[in-house]
Amino acid sequence: MNDGANLMNDEASLMNDGANLMNDEASLMNDGTSLMDDEANLMNDEASLMNDGTSLMDDRANLMDDGANLMNDGTSLMNDGANLMNDFYGT
Repeated sequence: MNDGANLMNDEASLMNDGANLMNDEASLMNDGTSLMDDEANLMNDEASLMNDGTSLMDDRANLMDDGANLMNDGTSLMNDGANLMNDFYGT
């Protein structure tokens, strides 16, 4: 009977070991899921930063266009002034 009791104890011990291994596996899977969620969040942050960078580049291009337009307007005003001086002084 002692042999039978020992076998049952060994079986219970092995079952506990199996349950512990399954719990460890579940914990690792949860950790993996958390890491994947973190990675997805980082990728979303990266995409957002890239969109912000694109917007800033577009803003910079628009400012450069505005500057070029102002320079053209200044050139036109200078030409108009020169024409007025030519008209006034008759040259």
